[in-house]
Amino acid sequence: MQLTHTIYFDRQPDSIYGVLTLQRAEKGKAFKVFERFPCSSGQRGNTTTDWVQGKSPTPMGVHWMSTKQEHLQFEPKGTPFYPMGTSKGSRRIEQPDGPQYREHIGLHLENRFPGTAGCPALLWDTPERECSAWALFAYLDKLHKYEPYIRFVVL
Repeated sequence: MQLTHTIYFDRQPDSIYGVLTLQRAEKGKAFKVFERFPCSSGQRGNTTTDWVQGKSPTPMGVHWMSTKQEHLQFEPKGTPFYPMGTSKGSRRIEQPDGPQYREHIGLHLENRFPGTAGCPALLWDTPERECSAWALFAYLDKLHKYEPYIRFVVL
């Protein structure tokens, strides 16, 4: 079975907030699996550049995200973390035309404080959003058997 999944993170350039959609393509057709999850990335006031370590949002472009769950060592401790990089298996997002890079970027739950250190983080400020986030994580865990890495596109 050949499945191809892509996560799209659509974020306004002047905001740390956006929406995340997981899409599956099969036999030339695209299907939305999860749609318009509220998501944040970066710290307020650091939305104009993609290269301020630990403050700016996940850089624009196409990245690769592991579907193998790890667990966060920082808040919210023990919750799922899916690392991202420039290529499959990488844990580093590299700047296309320069020496800068970002490390330790991955999809996870927001820590209930506004903003992140640059990771895309699902908001879980209501019971419905929390339930939806855990459903997405369960889907990614099951997907790992078939697709160890999926594209993560930041628009």
